[in-house]
Amino acid sequence: MIKELEFILSPLSCLKGFGEKTIEIYKKLLSPKRLLDGNKELKIIDLLYHKPEKILFRKEVFDLTSVQDGELITVKVKVDNYEAPSHRSQPHRIRCFNDTGFITIIYFKTFPDFIPKNFVEGGWVVISGKAERFNNELQITHPDYVNNYDIPKFEQIYPLTTGLSNRVLRRSIQIALSKLSNLPEWLDNNFLFQHQWKSWKDSLLAMHNAKNDNELSNNSPYIERLAFDELLANQIALGLMREKLKNKSDKEILINKNKNLKEYFLNKLPFELTNDQTNVINEIENDIYSNKRMMRLLQGDVGSGKTVVAFLSMLPFIENKKQVAFMVPTSILATQHYEWIKNLCDNNSNINVAILTGKIKGKKREKILNDLKDGKIDILVGTHAIFQDKVEFNNLSYVIIDEQHRFGVSQRLTLIEKGNSVDTLIMTATPIPRTLSLTIYGDMDVSSIKEKPKNRKQIITSSLNKEKFGDLINHISAKLKDGEKIYWICPLIEEAENLPATPLFQRYEEFQKFFKKEEIGFIHGKLTEDEKDKIMEDFGNINGKVKILIATTVIEVGIDVPDATIIIIESPERFGLSQMHQLRGRVGRGSKQSYCVLFYEKPTQNLIKRMNILKDSCDGFFIAEEDLKLRGSGEVLGLKQSGFSEYLIADLSSHYNLLIEASKMARHIVKNKEYLNKNEIKILLEMFGYNDCLNEAILN
Repeated sequence: MIKELEFILSPLSCLKGFGEKTIEIYKKLLSPKRLLDGNKELKIIDLLYHKPEKILFRKEVFDLTSVQDGELITVKVKVDNYEAPSHRSQPHRIRCFNDTGFITIIYFKTFPDFIPKNFVEGGWVVISGKAERFNNELQITHPDYVNNYDIPKFEQIYPLTTGLSNRVLRRSIQIALSKLSNLPEWLDNNFLFQHQWKSWKDSLLAMHNAKNDNELSNNSPYIERLAFDELLANQIALGLMREKLKNKSDKEILINKNKNLKEYFLNKLPFELTNDQTNVINEIENDIYSNKRMMRLLQGDVGSGKTVVAFLSMLPFIENKKQVAFMVPTSILATQHYEWIKNLCDNNSNINVAILTGKIKGKKREKILNDLKDGKIDILVGTHAIFQDKVEFNNLSYVIIDEQHRFGVSQRLTLIEKGNSVDTLIMTATPIPRTLSLTIYGDMDVSSIKEKPKNRKQIITSSLNKEKFGDLINHISAKLKDGEKIYWICPLIEEAENLPATPLFQRYEEFQKFFKKEEIGFIHGKLTEDEKDKIMEDFGNINGKVKILIATTVIEVGIDVPDATIIIIESPERFGLSQMHQLRGRVGRGSKQSYCVLFYEKPTQNLIKRMNILKDSCDGFFIAEEDLKLRGSGEVLGLKQSGFSEYLIADLSSHYNLLIEASKMARHIVKNKEYLNKNEIKILLEMFGYNDCLNEAILN
C-alpha cells in the first residue's frame, strides 16, 4: 500500500469505538455505496465519503418571547420544577425559565436517572432542540442536546440506519478527519484554479463542516472536486481495461462449425426469434469468429429477450470445447438464469451447466470448483462469487456480464483475466441514448434489441390519485381472488424527514388491515441475500403464500414472476422515467393482461407530462431519450437510485459535464505512460480501489 494512503485505506475497526457490533451497524449504512466484491471490509475512506444530506442551524437565543414555532434553538435556562407522570401514557414535564419567560421540556421516555442528574431544581441547564408552541406554551420535546457546552451551531445531518445516531456518526467522522493527511495533488494547478477548487483534503473537510445546504449541493466547488476525483479514477480504470483488452491480439480463432447445436436449440424454443434478436446474434458471431477480441454492449428493452440471445451466443464456444461465464448482480437472478438454461439443456445436448453464488458452501462448492478447473462445466452462471481467487477455469473464452454498472471495473477485469483473450458481452436492460453511450462506453461496439416478442401483450399504464386508495385496495382484492399477484413499489424503506413519501414499512403495516399477513411480503436492499431469496421464492413460486410484494427498486431488473399482473409505483415523482419503465417490466411476463398504476398525490405539470410519456409508450429507447431531456443522465443510466452506483459522491444527473472532462483527461493519461507512472495517479487509483487495473501487464 502507498504510504500516504495507509490511514484512509485502513479498516474502520482501527478507529476507536469500532468493535464488531458497531461495524455491523455501519455495514448496513455504508456497504451499498461501494460495489461489493465478496469479502470487502469497510475502510476509513468509506466513512469519510459518507456525504451529509443537509445542514441544521441552531439559533442561540435568550429572549424566549421571540422564538418562532418550529425553530431550532439553543438556550440557557433555570429549572423551576419537575412534574413526574402519574400514568405510563403521560410525559415527564420539566418547567424552566429565564428573565424573558418560561419553556417546558417534554420527555415521553427516558432513563430513570437522566432527569434527576441533568435537571436539578434551581440549577441552570443548556438545552438545544426544536421549539414548538402548544396551547400558547413554548416547549421542546426530547431535546437533541442537554448540558452539552460544545453544541454545534451548524450541524451536519447524515443518512442513518437503525442503531446509529447522527451525533455518534458525526463524532466518528470528525475523529477520522482530525487524523487526515494531505495527499500529493493529482490535478493540475491551472485546472484547479479554472474550477475554483480546493485540494482533496480541504474539500473533504469543507463537506463535513458545511454551514449551509448550498455547500452540500452538487454544484458546490467542494462536492464537484470530490466528484471529479471519483469520475477521473473510474475513467482511467476503464481506459486501462480497454487498452489491455485491445492490445491482446493472441486470441484463438474459433472454428466455425456446422451450427447443429444452434439449430437444435432454435427448434426447441417455443417461439421464433425477432428480427432484432437474429441481427444481434449475427453481429456477435461475426465478432467471436474473428481474430479480434470482442467487447460489445447489448442494450435490450425490458422483455426483449436478451437472455435468449446470450444463451445462443454461447453455443459456438461450447462447440469448440470452451467455457462460458455468465455473471449477474444477485443470486435471485443467477438462480433464475441457471434454471432457464438448465431446463433448455436436456441430456441430448451434453451441455453441463452449473451455478455459483455466495451461499453455496461445503462439498457442493468444492465439487463445482473442481469440475470447473477440470473443464467438466461448460457454462457457469454466478454472482460476485465468481471473482474469488479460488475460482479457476480450465479454458474460459467467453464472459457475459448482466447489468455491468453493478460491478466495479476491477471486478470485471478480474473475471475476464481468468481466461485467455476472452470475448466479452455486456448486457443492460436500461437503454442508453447515443449521446451518453459514446461517453460512457467510448469505443465499445453497441448492439440493440428494440423489438418485443410478438406474443407479448402490452402493459396498460394508468395514473391514480392517492385519494382513490380504497378503490385500488378493492381492485387488488379482486385480482388476488383470481390467483394473480401484485407488486407495490415504495421509494423509501423507512420514513425520512426530507423525503415526504409513504415508506415501505408503513405500507406493510397498513396492508395487514386489508389482507392476510401471510399474503404480504416485503423486500429491500438492506436485507441479506438469503432473506431476499426466501421472499422471492415465496412470491415467485406458484404455490407460495406471498401474493403482494411491497418492495423498493431492488426488484427493478430481471425478476420474472409470470403470475404478477399489477405493479403499483407509489410517488412516481421520486423515480426517473427509465427506472419506472424498468419496474413496469416486472409484470406482463405471463399470458394474462398486465397493468401498471402510477399512484401519485400532487399532480404537478411536470409529473403529468412524465406520467403521460409512460402511458403513451412502452419503447424503452424513446423513454430513455425523454428521460435525458427531463431529468438528466444519472437517472437515464439507472445509477442514482439503484443503490449500486460505483460512485460515493458523484451524481451523473448533475455531474455529466464533469464526466466528459474526466473522460478526456483519462484518455490523455492512459495514452501517456509517464503520467501513469506518477505517484499521484497511483494514489488516486488506489484510493478508489482501482489499483488492480494499474499493473505491469497493463503498462508493458
